[in-house]
Amino acid sequence: MAKRFIAMVGEEVTKEQRDQVTAFVKSKGLGFWHWVGNVWLLTSSSDDLTASTLRDSIRDLTGGDPMVMVLEVEPKTWAGFGLTGRFEWIKKNWKKIVS
Repeated sequence: MAKRFIAMVGEEVTKEQRDQVTAFVKSKGLGFWHWVGNVWLLTSSSDDLTASTLRDSIRDLTGGDPMVMVLEVEPKTWAGFGLTGRFEWIKKNWKKIVS
């Protein structure tokens, strides 16, 4: 069963640091959605991945000073509004939609 996480970093991170986080997520083979500046929705099938291990990896990539928060979630529902296509990944990977 897939684990789902929300990872967030503080506003003080640079574009380069955000890009490093995205590159890290890709290198680990995590599914992700990243349409909001400093927020990543993630999926993983690895039992070894935890909120703490993700936090520590992201903290290392952002220099250790910025705020980093990672939540493991089991969403029952979600709702969103935005441009067409931006929610396709969530529809596929986070299922149940509230209109």
